[in-house]
Amino acid sequence: MATILDNPRTKAGLNDPSTSYYEGFLGSHNWQMPLLIDAGMTPISFKGVWQRRLEVIRRLKEALEMHEPEERIKAWESLQTEWVDTHIGSGDGAVRHSSGSAKIAPDANYLRLLTPETPLRNGSVRLSGGDFIRLYGEHFTPGQVERYFEKSLTREEVKESPVWRALMRGDQALLNHVADTAFAQAEERFPYRPRYDRDEGKMMRVYIQNAPSEGAAGRLWTASSLVNNAYAGSRRLDDVGWLVAVASAPKARVETGVTLEQRVKAVLAATKGQIGIENLAGYEMQVRDALRILEQ
Repeated sequence: MATILDNPRTKAGLNDPSTSYYEGFLGSHNWQMPLLIDAGMTPISFKGVWQRRLEVIRRLKEALEMHEPEERIKAWESLQTEWVDTHIGSGDGAVRHSSGSAKIAPDANYLRLLTPETPLRNGSVRLSGGDFIRLYGEHFTPGQVERYFEKSLTREEVKESPVWRALMRGDQALLNHVADTAFAQAEERFPYRPRYDRDEGKMMRVYIQNAPSEGAAGRLWTASSLVNNAYAGSRRLDDVGWLVAVASAPKARVETGVTLEQRVKAVLAATKGQIGIENLAGYEMQVRDALRILEQ
């Protein structure tokens, strides 16, 4: 368990208290989600990942053009590595139905309820057909899945993609900016890395898991690093990676006068019965490490 996305900003005086505060949780997603929720934070949206990426890219460019102090430039370069050059998991759900259809489910509740004891099948939460129907989000028929998913795209195809538009929550202006920036940055920073269809001017493929044999199956959307062609992928919930959380201000969620041991006990009590005895020691260690970092 570790955190990212906060220290470089703070050290360089870049942490504006009027803006959102971000924190990263590294580990298996089904282990990290309850820690994130207990910290009083909210999983970032896929759209939010790209909004922050665009901000970091813009601010680094401005810092270089304005010849800002080296410390600030290095801080933004560090944030570029963390945000743009890293796979980042979101709180948006990637759901497949046994019929072959799919949904992009913003702020999926099944992800917020995730624990190490949540039953998974092939890395996905098992959902019923009724769950699939009730889930809020953009629905794609089997024919649309075949047409729009699993294909690398040109810049203009990304802008016209209903899948990417759904991931951006209908914000066409943002999608246009994302496509233009991703392609321009890839050409500028990684011209030597022609992966998949980059030699044909294509990238930003959307990957989604196979349809289950029955019911429905839910994963989370991950925004891949730019060096990996900025694809969007439905990631297994038992995979190890970064989950990013957002809060209105740092430290606001940390209660004063409450010891670390008291907070550890509170988390363990809240998850009592959800963690198998064979996993309890490892879970307690992750909880303790997470809360210790939050209190620093």
